[in-house]
Amino acid sequence: MQAAATGIDFDFLAEQLAPLGNPKRLHLLHFLRRPHYLEEVASELGLARYAAQRHLEQLVEIGVVQKVPGTRPTGAVTDYLLVPQRLFSISEEFAMLGSFRVDASSAPDTRLLTRAVEPAPAKAAPKKKGPALVLVHGRDPGTRFALAGPGPWTVGRDDGQTISLDYDPFASGRHAELRLKGEQFLLVDAFSRNGTTLNGDPVAKGEPVPVDAGDVIGIGKSLLVMQGHV
Repeated sequence: MQAAATGIDFDFLAEQLAPLGNPKRLHLLHFLRRPHYLEEVASELGLARYAAQRHLEQLVEIGVVQKVPGTRPTGAVTDYLLVPQRLFSISEEFAMLGSFRVDASSAPDTRLLTRAVEPAPAKAAPKKKGPALVLVHGRDPGTRFALAGPGPWTVGRDDGQTISLDYDPFASGRHAELRLKGEQFLLVDAFSRNGTTLNGDPVAKGEPVPVDAGDVIGIGKSLLVMQGHV
């Protein structure tokens, strides 16, 4: 069942959240950020192998954990590893249920967004100089991506990008590009699947648009704020 007004797929969300409603499995989401095989999982949870296997199977079934080949000094093993893209998709769908979700379809209040990532002057370490993109919605909000050198800087899901949003399945492999022309930054959508936004407005594919300090760039479900000047 999907709510037409909200676009929320309630069936999908219920199917994903039901297996996650267990403290042992929630613990595994944290533990499996690095690959571990069955015996290590059982030891971490304090369970017998068969019980640990049942928890793992439910997480594999909904796609938040995957099996990958691994090796140990004793030989080949089957490792289990978190799939961050899948977990991010579930969290985005769940966030749509409440008004706390950042809505990239409307222009965000950039004053609030930038204030959220800038520490209080009295307690903070000295601010790093130079222009940067700061992640304000996504994994690890507050992450600062320095824009050093002449550019260009690519943004996307692939590891090879200057700014890699590898956790965001809604971002294309090479989603967008930032260029520097004189003292002006330019944003270009690299013909991405889901498009790019600037302050909530769609950016025409392949057409450079100016970006200034305080502007909010939407890539997939992630939001980045431009800070600083050339």
